[in-house]
Amino acid sequence: MAIQAIRSVIKASLSCLCLNNSTTTKKGITPIDRSIIDRCVSLVYEEARETKTIPTLKTLRSML
Repeated sequence: MAIQAIRSVIKASLSCLCLNNSTTTKKGITPIDRSIIDRCVSLVYEEARETKTIPTLKTLRSML
């Protein structure tokens, strides 16, 4: 998988999560939420590498 593709999915994921009022504060995503998202994104891509699949936002959401 290309690094640019990974970065674009991460950016899209964070953008979608920022829109959700349940995960945001007036200052944006909290450090705790950011940490959870970062760990889940890593796990999603690790799994995708092992299974040779392309991760999607649906995959990330199920991991969260």
